Amino acid sequence: MSLRDSLLAKRGSDIYCTERHYGQASLAMVKFCPWQKPEWMLRWSALDSLSFTYEEGKERLELHFAHHRVAVIGSCLHGMLEDIQTFQLSCVRSFPASYRATIPPTEPFIEQLLVELKTESAAPPVGK
Repeated sequence: MSLRDSLLAKRGSDIYCTERHYGQASLAMVKFCPWQKPEWMLRWSALDSLSFTYEEGKERLELHFAHHRVAVIGSCLHGMLEDIQTFQLSCVRSFPASYRATIPPTEPFIEQLLVELKTESAAPPVGK
């Protein structure tokens, strides 16, 4: 059974790298699911900043939460920005490169998803 088939069997519908919530209220938390690594749930209210860059043929989003840094690397990531700004993104997941052909080319595809706990020394000094 292929990866796509096993995911479809579990979920019952197509699986993409992002899941959006289309309700009127924003979400309290977002779930990050790196491929074959521990999953994280972070509060949207702890999001301090976001950067978007294009480097070496790939797009990169960096989300800085109060105690975590999340790096998202892939393609078509620009479309995620509005969902992040409105806290409508409920889940972000990465897949192996072999899964790319199963995702529509206009949908975000996340090759690498890194979630790191910030250390005390990595935090900017307060009051300086």
